[in-house]
Amino acid sequence: WFRNLRLRSKIILLVAILVVFTGVVGGYAIVNVNLITENTRILGENSLPKTNLLGELTENLGELRLAVTRHMLANTEAELREHETSIEQARQEIDESLEALDLLLITESGQNTHDSMKVHWEQFINIVDNTITLSRTEASPEIVEANRRLGAEAGDRLAETLNELVIQIDAHTDEVVGQSMTTAATGRTAVISLLAVLIVIGFGVGFFIAKNISDPVR
Repeated sequence: WFRNLRLRSKIILLVAILVVFTGVVGGYAIVNVNLITENTRILGENSLPKTNLLGELTENLGELRLAVTRHMLANTEAELREHETSIEQARQEIDESLEALDLLLITESGQNTHDSMKVHWEQFINIVDNTITLSRTEASPEIVEANRRLGAEAGDRLAETLNELVIQIDAHTDEVVGQSMTTAATGRTAVISLLAVLIVIGFGVGFFIAKNISDPVR
């Protein structure tokens, strides 16, 4: 049926095929670019801020535990006040980081880990408050040591939960990055293949046009 078409109809049909394949190549490229752009947005607006917050939490928790230890060893009122100021500052920063982190966690596992971390945080900070009171009332060394062990255990549980959340976020970040890399590789292969087909069709169009023009001349 193609041979029976008029020259103008053949040209229109072949050009239409070229346009369709060009649209397929362009559309596929746009879809892949949009997916990579979305993954980049997730990394920029979610994964990286969560990583930064977790880094701040880890740092502030370490400073808080160090300030509590120094408070227990303090001998003067000035030293007690200095360490209490450090404790309060670290406490406020951790509270702010936990609140900000809660808004960024979108998975159920992340929310559950965050809820567990908040429970451990409340337990730990209660022991910190009790430690400050014991230090100021000059409680017996046995009581102070027992409270110190409780604080160390609570702090370790909090740190373990924090590390668990770090692992979850790192896994999610790796998944997003891996998906972007896979999409880019697949898209590159598909576009190259479609372009190759497009080139073949283009040569075909040129051949048919040249042949149909030259045949009457012969």
